[in-house]
Amino acid sequence: MIADGATRLGGALPVNTHGGHLSEGYVHGLNHVAEAVLQLRHECGERQVPGAEVALSTAQPGVYSGLTGAVILKRAA
Repeated sequence: MIADGATRLGGALPVNTHGGHLSEGYVHGLNHVAEAVLQLRHECGERQVPGAEVALSTAQPGVYSGLTGAVILKRAA
């Protein structure tokens, strides 16, 4: 999937459209939630996923913590 470009912007399943944690502060996944909201509002400019209607944001505060979280967001009707 990755080698075929499916996870890139414009691919079948775009991920980390804001670049993940590259060049930004680490806020335990909150930046991913903010990006998901912007995608669903269609406010991401060049990195906008066309027709974004549903977003999944996950976070794990540490490999050894045993904790994880997931948020599924949907664009308002």
